[in-house]
This record gives sequence, C-alpha cells and structure tokens, in this order.
Amino acid sequence: MKLGRTMGSRLAFGAAVAVTFFLSRGGVAHASANSGVQGFGSVTSLGAPGVINQPLISMAATPNGKGYWLVAADGGIFSYNAPFFGSTGNLVLNSPVVDLAPTPTGKGYWMAAADGGVFSFGDAQFYGSMGGARLNLPVVALASSPTGKGYWLLAADGGVFSFGDAKFFGSTPAGIGRVVDLIPRPQGDGYWMIDDQGGVFTFGGAGFFGSLPGMGVNPNGRVVAGVATPTQKGYILVGTDGGVYTFGDALFAGAGTPPTGQITIAVAGAADGKGYWTASTTGLSAAEPGDAGPFVLALQQRLTELGFWVGNVDGYYGYDMGQAVLAFQKYYALNRTTVVDQVTANLIATAPHPRARTTTGDIVEVDKSKQVVIIVRGGFTVAVLNASTGSQIPYTEIGLRSHTLVTGDAVTPEGMFQIYREVSSGWDDSDLGHLWRPKYFTAGFAIHGYTSVPAYNASHGCVRVTLGAMDYIWAQNLLPKGIAVWVYS
Repeated sequence: MKLGRTMGSRLAFGAAVAVTFFLSRGGVAHASANSGVQGFGSVTSLGAPGVINQPLISMAATPNGKGYWLVAADGGIFSYNAPFFGSTGNLVLNSPVVDLAPTPTGKGYWMAAADGGVFSFGDAQFYGSMGGARLNLPVVALASSPTGKGYWLLAADGGVFSFGDAKFFGSTPAGIGRVVDLIPRPQGDGYWMIDDQGGVFTFGGAGFFGSLPGMGVNPNGRVVAGVATPTQKGYILVGTDGGVYTFGDALFAGAGTPPTGQITIAVAGAADGKGYWTASTTGLSAAEPGDAGPFVLALQQRLTELGFWVGNVDGYYGYDMGQAVLAFQKYYALNRTTVVDQVTANLIATAPHPRARTTTGDIVEVDKSKQVVIIVRGGFTVAVLNASTGSQIPYTEIGLRSHTLVTGDAVTPEGMFQIYREVSSGWDDSDLGHLWRPKYFTAGFAIHGYTSVPAYNASHGCVRVTLGAMDYIWAQNLLPKGIAVWVYS
C-alpha cells in the first residue's frame, strides 16, 4: 500500500464546456428507494430497479460498453446486459458501500465501503484495503488499475490510497474541497479528481480540459461523478440535479431532470464516446453548513423524524442542524464532521429509528461512548442530542467562584441517577465554569447548555449540550425534576 498527500494541478482556463442546468432536489426516503437510468446519444436505458432496500450510490459501464452495473448503499448489485458475480446485499456491513469498479476483463468487480473496506467478486483479486484504519473523511470512490492487478481508493478529503500495481501520483491537500470521484487513465500513468463544485484536479499524465469554477459556473446541483472520454482528451461531469457538463472532446448529448423525488448519482460512458448513461435514485442530497434550499429542508425533515433535533426546520443549514448531523454521525459511528456528505445523506435516508438501551418507561440516557444524550418516553426514543462529557484528563485550575486552586479528574460518573436540582433561567456559575439552565443529576454534575459542544468529550465532567438544545429541553419538559438519568459507556 502506498499513501501520499501531494498537490495536483487545478487549472482555470482553456476549456470548452456544454452546460445544462436543471433543479430537482430529492425528497425524503424511508425503507425503500426507487431509481432510474437515462441514456443519451448512442445509448438507451437498459433498465433500473423499481424498488430497492437502500438508495443507489454508483454505476459502472461494462468494458465493452454494452451494459452496466448499478450498486446500492447496502452492496446490492443490479446487472443490465452485464454479468452478476455476487453482492454484499445479505451481509451486515460496518459501513455503507460507496462505489463499484469492474475489472478490465468485465468478469469481475470490486466494491468499496465508506470505511475503506474492499470486497472482490469474480476475477477481481483482493490487494488490500483501508478497513480498520483511521480516516479523516470517508472513502467516496474506487477505480481499477489498467491491468486489473490493483486499484485506488479516494477519500472525501482528496486522500488517495493505492494498492497492488496502482501507482500513486498525488492527492489534494486538506481544505481544498470535498472530492467525489477519481477517474484513472487507461495507461495507468495518472488520474483526474473531481470535487462537488465541478473542480478538476490533474495528476500524472492526466490532461486538464477545464472545470466549472474555471468557467465561473456555479452548478445548481452538487457534482457527484465524472467519466473520461475514450480518447482521454475530455471528460463529462454530472450533478445531482441531472446537469451534464462536458469538457475537451466530450460530446454533449443532452441532459434530463431526474424524476420527482430523485437525485442523479452517477454517470457512465459509452464505448464509442458518443453517449452516456446517468443514474438517479430516491434519496437525500449532500449538504454543508451555510447551504439553503429544499434539499436542506428534506434533510431537516428526515432528521427530525428520526429524533435528531435540528432547531428550526426552515431549509437553512445553520449551527443547530450541524449539531444534529454530528449527533447522527456519532450515533451511527460515521466520521464526525458536521457535514452531510453523500454517505451520510444515504444513511439519513434509510437509517432505522435510533433505539436506547431502555425499552420501557421514561428516562434520559447519556451514552459516553457515542457522546450523545438520548431521551426516552414510554420506551421510545423521542430525541437524540449531541453531547460532550468528561475529557478524562486531570485538571488544576483557579476556581471561578472560590478563586482558589481546584483539582480533579474530568470524569462523568456512571450509574443510575435522577434530576434533583435545576436552574430554570440564565447561567449558573460554578468553580469550573458557566452552566446554562442546568439540570443536576448527582453531586455537582449536570446536563447543561454550553457554548462549545465538540465532536469529542471535553468537559470537566458535566454533560454539555448546546444552548439551543438546553432551551429545547426546557421548552418540551424533557428532563423534569425526578426523572431517571442513566449514564453509561
């Protein structure tokens, strides 16, 4: 395995681009997801599954260009004029599947999961994975080397991981943007990377033929995938709204709005370079803080339905929604980023309702391993809030009230307690800090609002939630005096 994080080139000039804009953001999906495939130019749709357990996440054309595979987030494979070699549809996965890549022979394929796990089928051989490794952001794409004796994995931060005979040509530095796809050259001497705004990064022998930022184009829908032309002198990008963007010698053969309630998730090219397919699925779109629109509203509605408090359900991705996303990512063991990448969006669309350990009665659970507060009424989870418990780091500080030296271990006590004291308004000051509208459950430990609730445990021992979340708790009477509080790891 070869790892690296060097900078590729992202150029801004000399491109020709054909752009078609459509706006059709996805609605809320639940236990099943419909899908569709559209063909343009020299190809026509060969079909798509009508009802599937989880949303489609990728598609790949067969090497002969006469068919394609579609893959869902649970690893279910749907073959159209393409051979079936197996799937992970009946397995319990640690992380959702994110991409599929066929071998050069067309007699096998690999699938990659968001945690970097790799699954091989047919004549595809296993050359390694990132499964079990700590990733900054999830894996989003998989691509085969020209010989089929290796492959690349691409993470959302632009990190490239190469296995077998796949050569490493570079990766993007942190902070450059969220990348969504990697397109290798058939010669094996380079690759392109695509980000969700249509930026194009070139590495090795891959030529630059233009990008959306370089043309001053701001896509209506986030770019989700790309494919190179057979000559390697152009490429095609596709957005969630069905917009198709062609560069270099790529032929623009049309674009189509995905059916109502669906988003476009992939593009695959015809062997003759004169056409392409796009795939769509019922699902939710990726989003990040600062975004606004119906796609954000759909995410908020679904998170609220699951019990993750988002604040105002208003279509704006603000601080409170970021906290809800963080709580969701903590609960379902995803990367804790506050950003809804497509992996998170797919899981939000299909995740089962969160369950507490308690199955009867009313209780408040503090899960220290997940760093969330779970509020239960009648055995049913009604709310999940982002939280931060004791940092586990000993402290020595000057007390805010006593002005004397205060020492201790920042540990949140575990066990069964109950709310015995509360402060209904304003800040309650202690030696160790300011507590917003606290609900005390044992000694001086409380569930309280605070200005900082990070992705990790950081408090002196109390259970922090945001100021807004604490106001929500009071407004809904979710932690009444006397209610049981169960703290566990």
